[in-house]
Amino acid sequence: MPAIGAIRQITLTTDPCRAADIDEPGHHFRSFVDDDGRITSIKHTPGAAAGLLKSRNVHQRINDDESILNQLESTWQPLDLELFRLD
Repeated sequence: MPAIGAIRQITLTTDPCRAADIDEPGHHFRSFVDDDGRITSIKHTPGAAAGLLKSRNVHQRINDDESILNQLESTWQPLDLELFRLD
């Protein structure tokens, strides 16, 4: 059973980490909480979507972070957005 430490650090058991392929030190993942309070963790794989949108025109004045935050601001409450800040 996963445990929460004194500084809210969560320790996950081996089996789910292996299943999600996040079982090595240094692997990165993102966690999301849904409306029912369920936490979902997804392995972050840099470059996984490379080429996916290559046929789309790019708006050079807007970077990825601004685009994501713009979309989230239209559907999420302001306090929720702090979870996604990358700075």
